[in-house]
Amino acid sequence: MLSENLDTPRPTVLVIDNDASSRKLMGLILQREGFQPVLADSARQALALVESLAEPASLVISDIFLGDTNGMDIVAQLRPRWPDASVLFTSGFTEATLQDRGWRLDAPFIEKPICIKRLRGVLALHRAKLDLVAALH
Repeated sequence: MLSENLDTPRPTVLVIDNDASSRKLMGLILQREGFQPVLADSARQALALVESLAEPASLVISDIFLGDTNGMDIVAQLRPRWPDASVLFTSGFTEATLQDRGWRLDAPFIEKPICIKRLRGVLALHRAKLDLVAALH
C-alpha cells in the first residue's frame, strides 16, 4: 500500500541484483509500498552507493549470486556500517538447492522469479518492525 502521507519519511531499501528485470520489479514494488529503493547492479556499485546515502538503509535485498561476489559477502561488508539493517536474500535457485550446495542462509529468502505477494508480505513485516522500533524510542 502506498503511503498516503507523502511527507512521511520513506525508509531506504538497498536492492543488489545483477538481473535488471528483477531489480526493476523490486524497485517498483518498494516504491508502491512506501519505501525508497536504491538499486545496484553489483556489489561494487552497492558499496559506492552506500557512501552517498544520507541515512542507512533499513533493509538490504540481495541476490545470492552476483557477478563480482555473492550476496552473503556483500551483506557482511555492509554490516559494520548498517548493523540494524534487515536482510532478504533472493536467488533463481530454490532454498533446498542452495542448502544442498552448502549455502547456509542467515536471513529470510525469496526464490526468483519474485512472487509479488510474498515480497509484499516481507515488506509489511519490515514496516511493522520499523514502526515498533519507532514507538519504543
